Amino acid sequence: MKLKVREFNTLAKRKKYRNGAEFFIALGGTICSYQCIKRGCRVGYETVRMLYNTVGEEELLKIIDLEEESLNGFKRKYIQVGKHLY
Repeated sequence: MKLKVREFNTLAKRKKYRNGAEFFIALGGTICSYQCIKRGCRVGYETVRMLYNTVGEEELLKIIDLEEESLNGFKRKYIQVGKHLY
């Protein structure tokens, strides 16, 4: 799975952050990992789960390229309670 950086930055600005890096750090990530993701590294399942819980399913599909994974396949890896994955 890969982060769509441009869309992520747009979402960050809508959430009143200066940029995607600031938003990513607020979500619990590090600047180093965000820089790696910007260079094209893949995003781990836990990061995507964190984004899912924070921004919701609809926004997640706008900012994450699931590649070969389907949304339902991703969600089956976790326990869903309400709108959150655990």
